[in-house]
Amino acid sequence: MRLCAERVLPELEPIGEAFRERCGLLERLPGALDALWDESPLLRAIACIGLPAEYNPHPLALAGATDGGCPYPLHLAIIEQLSRFDANGLMALPGASLSTRAVLELGDAAQQRRFFERFLDGPHWTFFAVSEPEVGSDASQVRSGWRMDEDGGVRIRADKMLIGGVTRASVGVLYLAGPEGAAPRLAMFEPGAHPGRVETSLLPSLGLRGAGIGRLRIDDCRLPADALLGGHLRGLQQGLNGLTRVFERHRPMVAAMALGTARGLLDGLREHGATGLEGWYLRYRALGRMLDEVAERYQRGESRPAATSQIKFLATEFAERTARLLAHRLPPEAWLRGGRWRRRYRDAFAFEYMEGTRFIHLQHAARAFRPQGGRHGVDA
Repeated sequence: MRLCAERVLPELEPIGEAFRERCGLLERLPGALDALWDESPLLRAIACIGLPAEYNPHPLALAGATDGGCPYPLHLAIIEQLSRFDANGLMALPGASLSTRAVLELGDAAQQRRFFERFLDGPHWTFFAVSEPEVGSDASQVRSGWRMDEDGGVRIRADKMLIGGVTRASVGVLYLAGPEGAAPRLAMFEPGAHPGRVETSLLPSLGLRGAGIGRLRIDDCRLPADALLGGHLRGLQQGLNGLTRVFERHRPMVAAMALGTARGLLDGLREHGATGLEGWYLRYRALGRMLDEVAERYQRGESRPAATSQIKFLATEFAERTARLLAHRLPPEAWLRGGRWRRRYRDAFAFEYMEGTRFIHLQHAARAFRPQGGRHGVDA
């Protein structure tokens, strides 16, 4: 499946305009998508992509989906096309998230059941918390930590920030430093189970406010020992290595949202009479082919961290460059009417901060260049 076909999935077109309209209300009404969730079985199925089949009440019924779930290339195609209408809404939906992949990667059967069975009862939001004040997203420097107590449980203290969906979430995953001599681990955490010891707050943000970026403070909570994920795995598969695998799958999703946003901006310019956009559409299609290749390799089980950094960096940069066109090519009345284009312009610059900043990905992408018989080739 080519991501950049002119109409990737015609089935998405009927919900696209309703999706765009409701997303325009998210900043004033955080629950603006709730009614569309109730009305659209397809939107519910899209939000639940990634949940294990036995815990997914809304399996996807689109060409290309299977009993085993949604293939990764198809998932990226759906994300890209809905992002043409508004990527903001994809971040506001309940359902699968980064923490879903972490639990699938590192959780045993009992942990997966405890995490996922809640989705059978209705919509739930989840979170994934790594970044911290004064530390940022440098996982090697986190100060939030875990330790075993005398009764065999786990005590945790944490101060995490820049977390999507945390104020609405029923469960999530924390990245925590270990005590001296112990490795960092990922831990499953339910904020509502610790009244008086957990504080969540919404942080001010400029773009992509549907993500609901927030802060989480945890004051010495006790968890069962099996809250730590990956205990049944070898040490090298836990902690930071597990975190890397989670991010590798999610970064192309950010790239798909950025590419879809850029395509939506280009289509809007064309609808308002702008000309000379052929080169921009060619660039969009070239990046789409790169994303297709990353998706197909991932579907085959091939790990390409450098390639995921490359496409994330290039797609987010392209979204920003396309947004800058609006200032020169969009009629003034379009800017002033309703705020739609001002918001989409602003949102295009927020992808830079999702799944690592540009500087981080330039370092990762450089690893794709390696000597090959005296020359340098690209492993991407």
